[in-house]
Amino acid sequence: HFAAPELLRVGTYAMVEITDAARFHLSGHLVEVTGEPTHKVRLAVQSVS
Repeated sequence: HFAAPELLRVGTYAMVEITDAARFHLSGHLVEVTGEPTHKVRLAVQSVS
């Protein structure tokens, strides 16, 4: 888990520094975003007749 200044889309690559760890949990802080997702965002649209 880490805090980001803005919402990161699914598929975003980021460099995160790990600051705390437990058996099944990692915590850290965002260092930099290294890659944006390349897929298109699709929205479900319905027509009303």
